[in-house]
Amino acid sequence: MKNALDLVVPYVRQRKQFGPAIGEFQLIQAKLADMWTLYESACSYGYSMHKLTDKGKASNKKCASMFLLASESAVKAALEAVQCFGGNGCINEYRVGRLLHDFKSMRCMAEPRKSADS
Repeated sequence: MKNALDLVVPYVRQRKQFGPAIGEFQLIQAKLADMWTLYESACSYGYSMHKLTDKGKASNKKCASMFLLASESAVKAALEAVQCFGGNGCINEYRVGRLLHDFKSMRCMAEPRKSADS
């Protein structure tokens, strides 16, 4: 998620549309705020889970929930980043599209597997 923010912030400051940089638009600022909030909440949950693990109080269920939250937050942040890049987010010249692909792959690993019977 931090990679997505590191790519988006310089881009929205540089990219101009209708005169001003797109980073001055309220919608883009809201997307950046959402990305930052997702990043900070995932980090906070990860740090608290790390403390529980050090104390020997973490369960597999709690650790899995932290991984699921982090992976879903990463996908949401990457989607916001691609939207900030607009059409440039879909071409290989920018790394944002690759981040989305990588985060989606990570999310698939975090999802519970369904048995063949269900």
